[in-house]
Amino acid sequence: MSDFVIIEKVFLFKILGVGINVQTRLGISLSINESTFCNEFYYSYDLEIDHETLNEIGQRAFSELSNVSSRFSQYIEDHNLDARAFSTPEELKQKIIETREKLQEPSHS
Repeated sequence: MSDFVIIEKVFLFKILGVGINVQTRLGISLSINESTFCNEFYYSYDLEIDHETLNEIGQRAFSELSNVSSRFSQYIEDHNLDARAFSTPEELKQKIIETREKLQEPSHS
């Protein structure tokens, strides 16, 4: 089973987009914000998924996304304290897009 299939089963919609409406394979249209994504990603990836079931590409891609999402802050005050310590909404969205693309690459299946 590919990492993308595992993630689709566990996340359903979480890896597909942030702050946008998405259509799942089940035909459900959903929209989530960045904070919700980060919380759900933490619960699903960091706490629930057995990382041993992921191949090397999946492990690397999700680890990188975990690093960005765990440092996400929506508060400008945090970024003013130390911009390098916190991920911005733009950085998070970009990492989600990169992760999705890596998992959908033909060589990954």
